[in-house]
Amino acid sequence: RSVPGGTGVEPDPAAELEEPLIVRPTSETIIWHMFGKWINSYRDLPLKVNQWANVLRWELRTRPFLRSAEFLWQEGHTAHATGEEADGFAR
Repeated sequence: RSVPGGTGVEPDPAAELEEPLIVRPTSETIIWHMFGKWINSYRDLPLKVNQWANVLRWELRTRPFLRSAEFLWQEGHTAHATGEEADGFAR
C-alpha cells in the first residue's frame, strides 16, 4: 500500500502471508552488474551464464495441473565481443 504523503510503499499488515515473499529485480539487472565485474578484457569473452530460479506468478488464482503459482525458470545470458558473434551464437 502507499505510504501516506506519497513517499513510497510499505507492506500492508492486513495482507500478511504465512511465508514472506521477496520481490526482486529482473535477472538482467543482476547479471549485467556481475558481467561488469567479471569481464575485464575481450579475452574474457564470450561469457555464457545459465541461470535457474524458482519464480512465483503474481496471480490471485491459478489453474491446478495447468498453471501453478510456483515454477522453475531457466534463463541464458551471454556477452560477446561483437554483434555478429552474438547473432551467430543465437542462431
